[in-house]
Amino acid sequence: IITAVLLIMVGTTIQTIYSDFSVFIDGHFSSPPTLLIAIGFILIAVAALIAYGAMRESVMVINLYGVCLFLVFILEVSTAIAAFVNEGQVRGMLQRTMNQALAEYNNDDLVKDAVDYMQIGLECCGVLSPDDWNQYMNETIENKK
Repeated sequence: IITAVLLIMVGTTIQTIYSDFSVFIDGHFSSPPTLLIAIGFILIAVAALIAYGAMRESVMVINLYGVCLFLVFILEVSTAIAAFVNEGQVRGMLQRTMNQALAEYNNDDLVKDAVDYMQIGLECCGVLSPDDWNQYMNETIENKK
């Protein structure tokens, strides 16, 4: 049960931390924390199953517990593999979505707030350098003319 609670806490913490940056993250990158939360709830159900099996001294329920733990292990390994595979894609995805956000900065208040929050929180400017703003600010000035 302690492991289940810790998995749920880790999953919700990751989702909470990165929810402020949801403008910059594609939808499929938010699935690993959701999977951790689901595994946590599955583990709670499995723990209740073993408690019932131990009270009834049922060999079948205890064997079912072993199978359930094996399936949970497979889910955890698949989560780790998904995180490892997605790690290489994160840099490209972030650069693409952040450049899109800079392009939409003056047109969308939600995007503007997200970019401002990111740059204040990370103490940075632009995507790769402050020069990234020049392209989008020049386009905005030309469009206003």
